[in-house]
Amino acid sequence: PVAPHPDSIVKTNSPEGLAQPFAFNPPKAFPLWEDKTKADLFVYVSEDYEFNKFEDKNSLVWRSDDIELGDWTEDRVVDLSIKPSKHVQNNGTLYAHIYFAKKDTPLSPTSKDFSLDNRVYTRKPLTRYFKRKREFKVKKLVGGKQDVEPEPEKPPTVPEGGSTIVSYWHQNLTIAVLADRTVIPYAALPPELKPMYQLESTGKHDQHGNGFVLPVVYINDFWQLKEHMTAINETVKELPLRINFYPISYMKLQMYSSLDIGMSKQSGMMGGTGGELDEVKRMLIETNPYLLALTVIVSCLHSAFEMLAFKNDIAFWKDKKGTAGLSVRSIFLDIAQQIIVFLYLMDNNTETSYMILIGQAVGLAIELWKVKKALKVDIVPATTGMLPWRLHFNTSEPLSDLEEKTKEYDEEAFKYLTYAAFPLLGCYAIYSVMYEEHKSWYSFVVGTLVGFVYTFGFIKMTPQLFINYKLKSVAHMPFRTMMYKSLNTFIDDLFSFIIKMPMLHRLACLRDDVVFFIYLYQRWIYRTDHSRANEFGQVGGEEDEKKPAIAASSSSDAKKAVTEGVDVKETKKNK
Repeated sequence: PVAPHPDSIVKTNSPEGLAQPFAFNPPKAFPLWEDKTKADLFVYVSEDYEFNKFEDKNSLVWRSDDIELGDWTEDRVVDLSIKPSKHVQNNGTLYAHIYFAKKDTPLSPTSKDFSLDNRVYTRKPLTRYFKRKREFKVKKLVGGKQDVEPEPEKPPTVPEGGSTIVSYWHQNLTIAVLADRTVIPYAALPPELKPMYQLESTGKHDQHGNGFVLPVVYINDFWQLKEHMTAINETVKELPLRINFYPISYMKLQMYSSLDIGMSKQSGMMGGTGGELDEVKRMLIETNPYLLALTVIVSCLHSAFEMLAFKNDIAFWKDKKGTAGLSVRSIFLDIAQQIIVFLYLMDNNTETSYMILIGQAVGLAIELWKVKKALKVDIVPATTGMLPWRLHFNTSEPLSDLEEKTKEYDEEAFKYLTYAAFPLLGCYAIYSVMYEEHKSWYSFVVGTLVGFVYTFGFIKMTPQLFINYKLKSVAHMPFRTMMYKSLNTFIDDLFSFIIKMPMLHRLACLRDDVVFFIYLYQRWIYRTDHSRANEFGQVGGEEDEKKPAIAASSSSDAKKAVTEGVDVKETKKNK
């Protein structure tokens, strides 16, 4: 009797694989075809899910003869052009039906010489479906022509009013055939990988129950990125197609297939859209292998340092009882800057990695918590106004002498800061509105503010540096937190050229180094004698912050200590 056509077999969930015609799960599977077997490759392109038009010359886009199974030098490439039908232009699906058959054997199951074991069949959708790319129209808000339409982004977007799901096209079709004479551990394979392996149709096996497997034809689309795909619409008249055939080893086959399935599953469980996976693949494609290895190492270091910085920052402020030596205005300025940066990253979410967004959000939450600790802020019911709650600042406790000095220096530093910041912001805003394009006035405001923050953001630390200079001390600074943040700054300098992020965020990673070097210089010139108590009653640095405060030495002793290079300051005002 004639063997059943593989298309008539019950399909699995995978469009590339077909289920076996019987329940047969051998422990091992040996190659059925002999080594050096001559074979032909047929690639048909059709809109039909089930294909049987073997005589249709228009559907056969490529035939490659005399392929020797097991020959590692077989590497064949052809460039074609496909003319899409109206159906394909309007979200129709186009399939590639690939047959790898022994030489001079028929493909059609209606032929009397047909044998299911003489050919391997796989099917691959050439069109992919994604949500329509959001179309942003940018324009000059002042002085620009409002009726000028910008050129479409690449990949081209689909006009408004169409379907929310759009078909995309990738011009590469990579066909790999397993060239190893490898014994397949079939029973041990994950269920997701078994459809790739087509067993011998009759269930033939040896005395140990081991079966036989046909050559594996694998469609390798692991390196296909969404950013390299083009949307299909009525304006697309031709679709370029490059077909590449090459042999593949069993190790590479397992690696590609396992990674592809595993990463897709992980993305689905986390609710991702696939952009994160594309970002990982893009790094693998575009990054030098040595730099990539370094990137993996510093990625782990970056995560560790960021968590340590958050931990030490929280620990420092958790036990902080006042604002002595610390610029409160810098905290508020930092909150404002982080909110602006977060809004900007959200406004450009298609160009921003989730790793950047999460780190920014956590940092913002910690800064808000610092305000509550530094200023003793409580949330109380509101007696007036529309909001049910309001912030209450507890100012009943008197400030210490050092806190009074800190407040005075903070006000003085911010007075000088405004002299430079406001004119620079005004000039930048005028330049941006006149010469740059924006999606809306909201994008202009956010973009202008974030441009100012990224360009001059390092000035937010200048009040703190000024206070350090006036107090001739850095003992009030959380050194461990600063150190971990600085290490992350250097790592960000490396990552800024690898991880996908807006250009302004990339530049901001470089200018943060300036502040850290100034702080290191201050720490060097304002050295601390760890054997004595500083002006905060701390002995031995930050490790002993939780120890009981030790009374500071007298005014004359403090002055003498300062002249000896000891970090002890007078805590009483001179009358």
